[in-house]
Amino acid sequence: MATRSNIVVTYGDSKTIIYRHWDGYLSVTGYDIASTLMHYPNPKLFVRELLNKKEDISFTRSGSYQYELTSEIHGDIEWLYKINFPTFYTKNDIFIKFEIRERKYDTNPAVGWKTICRVKLDPKSLSHMNQRLDFIYQEHLKMLQKSAWIKINLK
Repeated sequence: MATRSNIVVTYGDSKTIIYRHWDGYLSVTGYDIASTLMHYPNPKLFVRELLNKKEDISFTRSGSYQYELTSEIHGDIEWLYKINFPTFYTKNDIFIKFEIRERKYDTNPAVGWKTICRVKLDPKSLSHMNQRLDFIYQEHLKMLQKSAWIKINLK
């Protein structure tokens, strides 16, 4: 079963919506977004780099692009990531606003979204961004540790 997600990137009046069909949860897509933001805090470069990411080739995956442009937020997603870049870097408007929401199907469907975080990131300070996004990195590490236990010994 797929863990679908959307990423909404806003810059001024411009809005780009990106869809990911597989691995939309925090430890994979959240990690992709956070690490891409760290290296590309510019909206155009950020979107370009995200859209150029390909999955590893395996028995079940063909090495295709992980993300694709879409025209709307899909109705069946489990994760929603919102990145709002400042239009002008003025004294009062220097932060990239990053919000992560998860759909909880075990709750009331009308209210089913849970906000995981809302953070403001200072694109001029790599250490500030790293500190604010560390919880995503920690989730990524947990996922890697869990997958290490799943490996099969083929001797």
